[in-house]
Amino acid sequence: MKILDCTLRDGGFRTDFNWDLDFAKRYYQLMTKFNVPYIELGYWKQTAKSKNPFYNFDYKTLEYITNGISKPNVSIIVDYHYCSKKIEDYPKKFQTNISMLRMTARKEDMPEALKFIDLLKEKTDLDISFQIINITNYSKKELKETIDQIIKRNIFYLYFADSHGNLNLLEDYKNLSDSINLLREHKIKVGFHLHNHTNRALMNYHICKSNNIDMTDTSFLGMGKGGGNLKFEDIIINEHLIELLNFFKKEKNYLADSSGKESYSGRYLYDIITGRLSITDNYATLAFKKKMDLSDFYNKCLAIRGEDKDTFNENLL
Repeated sequence: MKILDCTLRDGGFRTDFNWDLDFAKRYYQLMTKFNVPYIELGYWKQTAKSKNPFYNFDYKTLEYITNGISKPNVSIIVDYHYCSKKIEDYPKKFQTNISMLRMTARKEDMPEALKFIDLLKEKTDLDISFQIINITNYSKKELKETIDQIIKRNIFYLYFADSHGNLNLLEDYKNLSDSINLLREHKIKVGFHLHNHTNRALMNYHICKSNNIDMTDTSFLGMGKGGGNLKFEDIIINEHLIELLNFFKKEKNYLADSSGKESYSGRYLYDIITGRLSITDNYATLAFKKKMDLSDFYNKCLAIRGEDKDTFNENLL
């Protein structure tokens, strides 16, 4: 399953969309190095709610952040209710690093939003994704009617957004399965935007994965609106884990956890390592107290075997 990371876009609700540009550049470089398929940098040229740069993302900011990297891995998003309706305001395929444009729309805006999607698809040639927000407040009938309209558009992705963090795919997947199957019949890929208000995001991610959903969204430390999002660090492969955790540690002044605190607890980074390697978190407690280098701690944990994984042996650190 592919990943779209929206740390700067959805995490912008924690920073009033006013990220430090040099931090944003370092973040983009890291995610490009990790080969994340889509890196969503912000809302494109919207001014209704905020005039800060990541709610009004533009060509100048894009060029600064992506400078020196020529890779079509950037996603931008627009909320139809607030976005520019001038087609000339939008980038075209291969003009920049932008390869995907996502649109969200409320129920009341749906007819006009879908017409605008047709125009965007024709004029920009970007990968177009349409995001149905507040998905848990759609009846099965409403959802079918909406999907019937969307499949006529031949868009690239259709996203189900758990805007209120109430989705429980253990129970709710069956209500979405007919729509998902219909989208697949029409060669439209399916994605989920998983909020974490009720601590179900990771569970829902694994259910998506087991049902071959095409893509899901993440963010660093779960940063995002409300209860935050699926955490990127929860699903990153071990190969990149330590580099990510070191990034968190170095950039802690720019990051907030999903509760909106100024920064995460540094202890959290050590707990991730012991959790990944299935050893007692007493090792994390000692490593944090000793301020151990994360790479060194990870390598020592890798060497722990047998009953020492469950019964703390401080001499191993």
